[in-house]
Amino acid sequence: MKSWRDYVTDDTKIMLSELKEKHKNIHELTTKRSFYSNIAGASVVLLIIYALFFIWNQSQESILFVVSNFLGNYVHLIWIIITGYFYFMKSHYQSLIKDEKLLLESLRVEMIDHLKNTWYINKYSYIRDEISKELAGEEIDLRYKSR
Repeated sequence: MKSWRDYVTDDTKIMLSELKEKHKNIHELTTKRSFYSNIAGASVVLLIIYALFFIWNQSQESILFVVSNFLGNYVHLIWIIITGYFYFMKSHYQSLIKDEKLLLESLRVEMIDHLKNTWYINKYSYIRDEISKELAGEEIDLRYKSR
């Protein structure tokens, strides 16, 4: 028995591969965002704990002198900058994920319309079912426009 790939046009194959690629790209971006988020979170927690110990062990009474001593140390400033960098990267990947999800959703809806309006899909309805089943295994829903 022939596969559905033997019946569909090249345009349909290209759209399906683009849909899979977008989904894969979102997964990769999510992994990177999680990495930066975990590093930034751990760095913030460690920085707060260290800063509290640093402030607690100061002999001066004025909090302004203690804070100025803390921020006057280059190591502390570099640590704060590195933490900010990791937080910025997490935010950057979050915005990329949001953009990719919007593109994926518009492409998914376009693919659903394409599959509904294609003459050979209507003639051979099992083709659309096979395509939907294959992409459902990759967590891409081509059955319903709304989620």
